[in-house]
Amino acid sequence: MKNNDSFKINVVSSIDDEIIDRASKERDRLLRRPKVSFRKKLIAIGSLAAMVIMVFSGILFFNSDTPKQIPIYTGMSISDTNPMLGNGTNTVEGTASSTLLSTGNSGGGFCNGDLVPNGEINKDSPFGDGRKPIDEVVSSTVTQSGKNEMYYAKPGDDIYITVHIDNPDGFEILSFTLNGKKYTSYMFEYGSDLENLILKVNVGEASGVIDYTVDQIKYIDGTEIKDVKMEGDKTVSVGIYSDNQPGAILSNRNIAINSVSFKASITDELGLIGLSNGKVQAILYDGESIVSTVDITVPNQEITFTGLKSNTLYQYAIVFIYDKLDGEGVCAYTYLTDAFYTKAPLLFDNVEVTSGGASFEYVWYNGITERVIKSASLYSGDDKVKDIPTNALSIDGLLSDTRYTLVVMYENGGVGETIKLEFETKTKAVPDIQVTSPSKSKNSISFSVSESDTDGVGSIVRVELLRGNNTVAALEGEVSGEFINLLSGTV
Repeated sequence: MKNNDSFKINVVSSIDDEIIDRASKERDRLLRRPKVSFRKKLIAIGSLAAMVIMVFSGILFFNSDTPKQIPIYTGMSISDTNPMLGNGTNTVEGTASSTLLSTGNSGGGFCNGDLVPNGEINKDSPFGDGRKPIDEVVSSTVTQSGKNEMYYAKPGDDIYITVHIDNPDGFEILSFTLNGKKYTSYMFEYGSDLENLILKVNVGEASGVIDYTVDQIKYIDGTEIKDVKMEGDKTVSVGIYSDNQPGAILSNRNIAINSVSFKASITDELGLIGLSNGKVQAILYDGESIVSTVDITVPNQEITFTGLKSNTLYQYAIVFIYDKLDGEGVCAYTYLTDAFYTKAPLLFDNVEVTSGGASFEYVWYNGITERVIKSASLYSGDDKVKDIPTNALSIDGLLSDTRYTLVVMYENGGVGETIKLEFETKTKAVPDIQVTSPSKSKNSISFSVSESDTDGVGSIVRVELLRGNNTVAALEGEVSGEFINLLSGTV
């Protein structure tokens, strides 16, 4: 480009034609007027310029577009009634179902000690001395996370989904899509407005968790259909309660001296445990505290508790920690409980107690081969009454209504151990003596006596005839006889 090149600058304005026309007319009017002084001409031209500027500025002001706020989706809420007509509870009534197994334990009327349990254990409260059963311990010690951020319903329930929109400029909402289905404004429930779109939905007969996802909310801006800006969570979940809850079946239980094992078969057709990130556990309890906990991670799992005390009462349970979709959230449920005694190398069995003695049997645990009874002694309190032969299975010559303790020492594989049997002899029966109605004559009375003395605690020494408190006659050691030479007419 050469330095002596000339340039032409064009200024293009967008002043409205009406403004130009008005300015031209004012110029022509001024030119047709009589001549005036230069000063007046200058003032007139200045006034004309000011008017043009004012008109132009006004047009710019009134024709400018003030921006409006695009509607914004902020989230959804669910209730079991129309929120414009009342508040819903969002709860479902549910009942905990549990199956309880039973086993047994006994002791025999007047006996305590190291006995073979052959009666029935109270499965609900096996310890029987005020200690808590396992279900109470589980509910107080297992951490429960409480309610989820979820709405709950039952199959066939109607729910009300409210779509919330921040819409300060009051644009008309045309429609929205929920789970792929389009709903237009005429489908909205009574009470819907430009910021709350209420839709009634039936959950159907499904069970488990249903997700509702919203997208493509449309609104009208003049003659255009536009999209609402999506900023809130697009999905809400509804938990549908079902009676088809997880369960368990226990089988193949094996009780040993220091362990117990069984197979746990877990069912969860609706996958409720996984939906709530729950878990299943086998818990062992000794009446004082939880001894051991095993997580069950497969549908069919072998459970083994080891390191247990021999001849000791334990209780175990299968515990499900999950959301039942009943409105209570994640909780711990004790579904199966059972109680048992661990085995012992040697125990007493078939104990029979009388008023003067006791009989019993020894029961060795299967698999104990190196076994021998070393001694047996009978005590009354702290005093030894006598030693018993190691092969004896009965004890005689004891006092009635007296408490005794039989202490037996034995060796199991060379290791010395002790078992005890506490028993109380029965009280002897009091003899039953009956005098038959006497046969009276003028100067005599004849009689007979029947005696029942099952425990042989006494014998008839004599029979006396009394007048008032005075003995009139007596017969020594008689069970029948006659009193003669009596005064007639005398009582």
